[in-house]
Amino acid sequence: MSIDYVVLTWNSASTLELTLSSIRTGAPEQIIVVDKHSTDRTTAIAGKYGCEVISSGTGLGAARRLGAREARTDLIAFVDSDVELLPEWEEVLQACADGRYPDAGVIGALYNDG
Repeated sequence: MSIDYVVLTWNSASTLELTLSSIRTGAPEQIIVVDKHSTDRTTAIAGKYGCEVISSGTGLGAARRLGAREARTDLIAFVDSDVELLPEWEEVLQACADGRYPDAGVIGALYNDG
């Protein structure tokens, strides 16, 4: 299962490393960081983890769409920059995508024409 992760950041250096290391354990296809012009070490930390960093001054919704447009997989996970994912996270996401949890609100769609 291939998953791209989109992480929105703004001066998130104090929490971002934990978030990115927890995402890395799941072997993501790519991690896209959409950064709102951070003035701390946020972008350096994202670079250390091999993330694609996009600088944007837009609001949260527009930043999520911007990150989603850069995704190359069918599954996209939006993760806050201050959370640690459990190793079972990708299994839960796949179960939701397969329809085993029809009430889960983690699946959405974005049409990408290019």
